[in-house]
Amino acid sequence: VAVGDDSISVEWYKTGGTNLTTDASQDAYNSTAGTRTSSLTLTDVDVSDSSSYTCQVTFDTDSVSTETRLDVVDLVAPSKTTVNTGVDAVLTCTYTEISDEPSQPTIKWFHGDTEISSGVLSGDGETNLTISSPDKNDNGESYSCSFSYTIDSVTEEFNTTAAQLFVRDIESDDNDLRVIKYGNSVFLECTVYGDSDITIDWSFDDSSYSDSVMSSAYDSSSYSLTSNLTVSMVDDADNGNFTCAHGQAASDLSLDFEQRERSG
Repeated sequence: VAVGDDSISVEWYKTGGTNLTTDASQDAYNSTAGTRTSSLTLTDVDVSDSSSYTCQVTFDTDSVSTETRLDVVDLVAPSKTTVNTGVDAVLTCTYTEISDEPSQPTIKWFHGDTEISSGVLSGDGETNLTISSPDKNDNGESYSCSFSYTIDSVTEEFNTTAAQLFVRDIESDDNDLRVIKYGNSVFLECTVYGDSDITIDWSFDDSSYSDSVMSSAYDSSSYSLTSNLTVSMVDDADNGNFTCAHGQAASDLSLDFEQRERSG
C-alpha cells in the first residue's frame, strides 16, 4: 500500500532486476485515503521462484522501496517400490530448498499413521528409509515422510502422499517332486505375490508351455496371482521339469516340478 497523491506508481522487481509489474494487480487510486494498493501473485511456484522481491513506489522523481523474501521448498514423495522377497527395500524422500538461510527441517517417516523415525536434514538432500528383508506379508504396506521447520516460532509442515511396498514371492501347493502313474493326470499350481503387474509363465524343460494353463484374476486382498496347469494322460513325453516363474524375474523366482511315470 503506497500513500501519496495520485501521481504515485508502483513497480515490482525480482532479485536480478527482472521487472514483474505486468504480473501485478493495481487498484485505482483511493483519493479519500490517499493510497494506491498493488499486489503480486505468483502461480504454480517452484524452487526457481525462491528470491527477494522488491515493491518500488515512485513519487514524481523520488522513490522508496520495500523488500520481502520468498523461499520455496520442493518435496518429492517416495514412489511405489517393488522388490524380491528377502531383498532390502529402500524408499527415498527428496527435499529441495533455495534459501539464504536453509531451514534445516525435521524429517519424519511414517508406516501408515505410525511415526517410525525422525531426524534433521541440513539443507537440500535425500532421506532414505530401509526396510530389511521384507516378505509377502509386507505387500501393500504404505510409507510416507514429512518435513517440518520452524521460523519465528511458527512451524510449517509438509506431508507427502503415501507409497506402497510390494514384495514378489512365489510358492507351490505341494512338494517339487511328483511321481505320477502312467495314464493319470497331474494338477500343478503356483502362486506369485506382488503388485498387480505380476504375471506367471510356465515352461517344460526350458520351453514355453501354455497348454491347459489357467490363471485366476489378481487378488488385491492377498496381493497374489494363482496359476494352474493340468497335464492329462501322462506318458513318457511328459517326463521332465515343469517350471512356474514370475514373468518379470524368472531367473530369480522359479519353481520346478519333476514328474516320473511308472507303469502298472
